[in-house]
Amino acid sequence: MSVSEENESKTVISCTSTVDIKIAVELFEHLSSAIESHRAVEINAEDVERIDTAVLQLFLAFVLEAKTKEVSITWLGVSDAFVTAANLLGIGSQLALPDAARS
Repeated sequence: MSVSEENESKTVISCTSTVDIKIAVELFEHLSSAIESHRAVEINAEDVERIDTAVLQLFLAFVLEAKTKEVSITWLGVSDAFVTAANLLGIGSQLALPDAARS
């Protein structure tokens, strides 16, 4: 995971092929900061080949909190592996993934 851009208006997060518990703290810090600052968040998960359940739960908690704080989230891309993992947990629709990714 990397934060490719972070400025006053938005945070852009790019996920690597493996998104595991090792990056959860760093991811949490960036997502929390974006919510606190009311910055839009763009997430690129198109390269994800494997993602831990804990990270999916973190994304879900972020999406739900962002909705209550009216922080914009845009998924720039989502891999089949990401969608499959989210759907296996039953949280695919709650993550507000792009329509094309959910089909």
